[in-house]
Amino acid sequence: MICDIIQQENLRAFGDIAYNNAPFTAVIPQVFPDAKLIVLVRDGRDFVRSVYTSERPDPLPVGWLDADTELTDLEKYVAFGRLRPVPGLPDHACWNDMTAVQKNAWLWSETYRIIIDGLSAWNDTQTMIVRAEDFFADVEGTYRNIRCFLGFKFEMSRQTKSLLTSNINKRSSKSSYVLPHHSNWNQKTQCEFWSEAEMMMHNLGYR
Repeated sequence: MICDIIQQENLRAFGDIAYNNAPFTAVIPQVFPDAKLIVLVRDGRDFVRSVYTSERPDPLPVGWLDADTELTDLEKYVAFGRLRPVPGLPDHACWNDMTAVQKNAWLWSETYRIIIDGLSAWNDTQTMIVRAEDFFADVEGTYRNIRCFLGFKFEMSRQTKSLLTSNINKRSSKSSYVLPHHSNWNQKTQCEFWSEAEMMMHNLGYR
């Protein structure tokens, strides 16, 4: 279907940024041998804080909320396809007893584990790792590097330049965050996060 769209619309490039593509990391180059993959690496603590929200309904239902949260039909649908431990794995037995912080820390860690494992199916010249903190420190410069990696030789559009200065997917209010910045997490929250994410945090260079 994607190939048909590219041909019908005569597209120069087709991109998909859905995080739920992670389980297909190893399969994508088999189906699309000329594809390129950009992996955005983000501090797990920032991820957990951004997806654990009190905003109802959640307009960006990426992560797990408290178990007693009443979900909309859309949130239930999204949650149905969200990564969770499968039966037989150690985390499956205690999943229902885990807090939202633990579940989202697990989600972050497992997503990157799948991606990293899947990178072995790719040619090194077809993958690019971008750290979120580097990107936001120099948005335009990092984006130019991404364009170079993708082989884009056409001029950057006015709309693209405008997007580079826009806060896309930003929460509507700081009050919607359940957690403060991780530098202000209490001992309980820190323990919950690190119990699920410590190994991957260290693998990705976070302390």
